[in-house]
Amino acid sequence: MFGALVGSFAVLLLGLIALAGLTPILALWLDAPAEQAQVISPVAMLRLDRTATLIYGLALSIPAGLLVAFASDFAVGPAIGLVIGVLVAIPRAWTVFLGARWRLAMSRRIPWRLMRFLDDAHHRGVLRQVGGVYQFRHAFVQDRLAEGA
Repeated sequence: MFGALVGSFAVLLLGLIALAGLTPILALWLDAPAEQAQVISPVAMLRLDRTATLIYGLALSIPAGLLVAFASDFAVGPAIGLVIGVLVAIPRAWTVFLGARWRLAMSRRIPWRLMRFLDDAHHRGVLRQVGGVYQFRHAFVQDRLAEGA
C-alpha cells in the first residue's frame, strides 16, 4: 500500500514538473507578435497582454505551489505559488501599465478611465492610432504639453 502511494506521488510530481517545463513554450506562444496585416486597437492589445499575463502567471504558480505543497508543507505551497505568480506578472506590460495608471490617477494627473479618455481623444482627432498605440497627431501639441511638465 505504501509503495502504491509513493508511486502515485512520483507520477504526480513528474506531471507537475512536465507542466512547469511546458510553461516557457506557452509563454512563447502567448508573446508571439501579431501579424502586420492585422490592425489591432490599443484597448485590444492591452486586453491580450492582460490575458497572457494571467495565463502565464497561473501556468507557473499552480505547478510551483503544488510542487512545494507535496514536497514539504501543504500550508506553504499556496503562498509560494502566489509569490511566483506575482513575480512572473510584475515585469509584464499590463502589470506595469496598471501600476502606473493607478499611481498617476491617485495623484490626479490622469483620468481614472484612461483608455476611454484616449479613445475619445482619438475619435476627436487629437490622437492617431499607429498599430496598437496612440500618438499625438501634431508634434506641436506634444511639445506644448511637455512644456507644462
